[in-house]
Amino acid sequence: MITIDLYSGLLGVGKTTLIRRMLETTYKDQQVVILENELGKVNYDSAVLGASGMRVEQITAGCVCCTVAGDFKAAIRRIGEELHPDVVILEPSGASDVRTLLRVILEVEGVSIGRSIMLVNAKKCLALLRVIGDFYKDQIRCADTIFLNFAEQVKEGQLPLVIEELQKINPKASFVAIPLREVGADTFPLTPQPVPMPDDSEEVQDDRSLRVIDDDTVSMKMGRSRRSTRKLPAPGRTAPEGPQLHSWTYAFPRAFTPSQLEALDRIFEAPEAETIWRVKGILTLSDGSYRKYDVTFGDIFGDSFEGDADVPRNTLVIIGPEIPRGFLIEQFHQLFPAE
Repeated sequence: MITIDLYSGLLGVGKTTLIRRMLETTYKDQQVVILENELGKVNYDSAVLGASGMRVEQITAGCVCCTVAGDFKAAIRRIGEELHPDVVILEPSGASDVRTLLRVILEVEGVSIGRSIMLVNAKKCLALLRVIGDFYKDQIRCADTIFLNFAEQVKEGQLPLVIEELQKINPKASFVAIPLREVGADTFPLTPQPVPMPDDSEEVQDDRSLRVIDDDTVSMKMGRSRRSTRKLPAPGRTAPEGPQLHSWTYAFPRAFTPSQLEALDRIFEAPEAETIWRVKGILTLSDGSYRKYDVTFGDIFGDSFEGDADVPRNTLVIIGPEIPRGFLIEQFHQLFPAE
């Protein structure tokens, strides 16, 4: 029997960081395999997790629960036969339809669901419920535990209101609201309660994932922009209907000085960038060190990065329903003028 622990939540909510913490505590003496898929052409989260020494099996093509469901089942079977883990940690992209993903997991013979943890940004949860709506609520309904990340940063008196709103959506969920650094081996115990499941009358094929469109990759070299071939629907087919996110990749030509890093922050804080939901990448700094750069719904994070991750440096993956490419290219060219 393979046990799968599911970590879900919107883009940039802290899933990878929580998993790293759990690897140090809850899973410390266990054989673990991490199975994850990402948005964007550069798989940064796999690089961060892989640097911890864990084995990471990647599923690409946007959505683990629908477009690559067949690959997912094959990957689970292969992991069980070849690696014999105590637990498989599954980290789907923030655009995945968790309802369908749970169904797909339970279709695999010899697989059970252990923990189903959803992370929410406690500071932005109420606003995101208004902006994203039903898709976000579907994710919340499918969790048995909801981890309120950044709860310690919420204004006094606001956290009970956030929990009350979430309880209206999923009254069966338990809630954890502690700083991520305080997560320990007993924070998320295995419980006998079943994982909440969607109405059985709904078909598995009714996928509600956010549709992800991989746009141009732009790189700066000698002051010029170079574009790769845009991925378009096949001839005779139209783009999928429904909610859509765009993923855009941008490569910078040189290492960042401290002042350029501050200027980069200001670019993503500008009103023109408000439709950007997530930015992630590993930047090279002028002193030879590396920095993990992360923007999540307007919040900017940066941590030092150590490891030999085989991912491009100085490349950002930018994700959102609308990406202001013209504004960004103009700003990036000002940041690195032609030499």
